[in-house]
Amino acid sequence: MLFVDLDRFKAVNDGMGHDIGDLLLQQVAQRIASCVREGDLVARLGGDEFVVLVEGPDDSHRMADKVLAVLRPDYVLGAHVVSVTASIGVSRYPQDGSELSELLSAADSAMYRAKTAGRDGVQFYARPQ
Repeated sequence: MLFVDLDRFKAVNDGMGHDIGDLLLQQVAQRIASCVREGDLVARLGGDEFVVLVEGPDDSHRMADKVLAVLRPDYVLGAHVVSVTASIGVSRYPQDGSELSELLSAADSAMYRAKTAGRDGVQFYARPQ
């Protein structure tokens, strides 16, 4: 599971308006959907948070790198050109949880570590020692 959170989305939404923020979210969703495989699932949780469920062999690191790369180019939103990055947290089944809620919580925790580490990156869930 990849938990994708846009970096500094609030600045776009507050500074350019909710209409521009909505256009950005639509384009982000399209870009993420363009790089997943058949059988994978992309969902928007709310706000600027997306989840990607990767099915099959564990290539979540490759998928996370692919999502980061596809989100980096500028977005043309009406008369505005916007640049955003994302922070991604990754959790894996079954080692990080056997229930969806456990995987989501683990991926969310890893995403916050990605933000703390400087944004525009990927962190895998690590159980507390």
